[in-house]
Amino acid sequence: MSMTSQVIAILQYLRAHDDSFEIGERQYQNEVTILISSNILFPNGRTLFPQNRLHAFRLDRREMFIHADLLAWLAHLIFEDRSATIPREIWFTGSHLADSKQWIMQISFE
Repeated sequence: MSMTSQVIAILQYLRAHDDSFEIGERQYQNEVTILISSNILFPNGRTLFPQNRLHAFRLDRREMFIHADLLAWLAHLIFEDRSATIPREIWFTGSHLADSKQWIMQISFE
């Protein structure tokens, strides 16, 4: 399973379980930070969410665009009521903040 497929699976879970995450403070116009309890276990979580470090990579655009409904959901989270543009690139950044017991996921549209 590719890293992008793993992120897609997590995002699909979050979309279906909107009580399982919070939106973090907005710092940038083109991203959303999602805070998830680390009590929720994800396959390959230690790789995607290294403890007290950042792990960033570009998601495969073709693989992401297969999931248009998921992209629309992310665009809504990122842009809220502003009009969204089709991203050239989509980036994932993940970390595990052990002290606060949270997975941190940041998705940005570039």
